[in-house]
Amino acid sequence: MGILRALTVVRRTLVQWIGAIVWLTLASAVWALCGVTVVLLPFGTVGLFVVAHYVVYDQRVTPYAVLATIRSYAWLTVQWTVVNAAVLGVLYVALIDDSTAGKVPSGVQALLAVVGTVWLATQIIFWPLVFEQTDKRLLPTLRSGIQLLLATLDFTVLVGTAIVALLLLIASILPYGLLLAAPAALLCTNAVRDRLIAFGATPHANRIGMRSNQKRPGDEAGAS
Repeated sequence: MGILRALTVVRRTLVQWIGAIVWLTLASAVWALCGVTVVLLPFGTVGLFVVAHYVVYDQRVTPYAVLATIRSYAWLTVQWTVVNAAVLGVLYVALIDDSTAGKVPSGVQALLAVVGTVWLATQIIFWPLVFEQTDKRLLPTLRSGIQLLLATLDFTVLVGTAIVALLLLIASILPYGLLLAAPAALLCTNAVRDRLIAFGATPHANRIGMRSNQKRPGDEAGAS
């Protein structure tokens, strides 16, 4: 069942990509430009997934709607970026850096490699999951993402393989490959939507907006 569902998700993504190729290519180009600045890359990534979300739900994409959504998730984006920088920094020091990796026991490295793989996979589906959840905080979303990945491993492995293949294609034809970033986001978004439906949830296009009562720094002070 997981194999058939994974193939269905890939087929649906290809159809949607062809149908919205202009917007998806434009979103990929903007994301690549944000990557040049480094500082704007996290926000560009959110924008990439926003466009993918609209395409999956067959909604009209407008620059204003995309920018407004990015702005509403600005604080969560900052949190997500800081946490990822810390985790990836630890993984780099323990597994990749020649000056430090050799000092880490092999057993610890093996554990970190597994944890790192699950962590990276969770980050790939983080934003599509945020858009679908009513609780849009960082930790609940990370927890939901890990549970979603581990619940159906055959589906996760197959869709993950498709995503990795697409990422390798992007890397092999740089810089033109960067124009394929949005299809990768589209595949992730379709995969999350399919898994939520499989587990009895009801995905909804309009759930993407940040709740009006979502707490942000300064909310309490601003109200007083």
